[in-house]
Amino acid sequence: MMKWEDSKVKKFLGGVLLLFGGGLAIAAGFTATGVSGWIGEELQVLEGMNFIIIVLVSTAVVMFLT
Repeated sequence: MMKWEDSKVKKFLGGVLLLFGGGLAIAAGFTATGVSGWIGEELQVLEGMNFIIIVLVSTAVVMFLT
C-alpha cells in the first residue's frame, strides 16, 4: 500500500483527484451493495422533522458508514 507521504501527489492538486475518485468508488460500492437504498429507507423515519435534524442525522450516518 502506498503511503501519502511517499507520493508526489501531495505537491499538486492531483490529491483532489484522488479524493474525488475515492468518493466515486465509495458511491459505486454503496450502490452495488444496496447500502444507498437501505440508508434511504431507514431515514424515512425523519420525514416531517426539522430540516436541521435531518441534515445532522444524515451526515452522521454517512460519516459512520464511510
